Amino acid sequence: MRMLPVAGWIRRVVIVGGGILLAAGCDTGDVPGVSGVSAVELPAPHSAGARLLEQYCSNCHGVPLPDSHPPEEWPAVLRRMQHYRTVKGHGLISEPELDRLLGYLQRYAGEAQ
Repeated sequence: MRMLPVAGWIRRVVIVGGGILLAAGCDTGDVPGVSGVSAVELPAPHSAGARLLEQYCSNCHGVPLPDSHPPEEWPAVLRRMQHYRTVKGHGLISEPELDRLLGYLQRYAGEAQ
């Protein structure tokens, strides 16, 4: 068996480890409301906002409930998710869709499900 030079071995560990960490970056673990709900469990499930939530958020994790954050936190959450989308290669959500999604999330944040 051929032994890899130390630099080659380290490079492979970094590449494999980085891939694992990158893949784990989409995992929400035990974040409340992000374990994944079906679209029909969302408020106004047939609305454009609910469709956008299902379309974009399910690329990396379960569909979150709008009440998983208070209304004032959703803008920062969406900015963070936009960043993760680019890192993961999913592309940005357009500004009109982002505005519609934010409006939906803020409207239904805090409502009892």
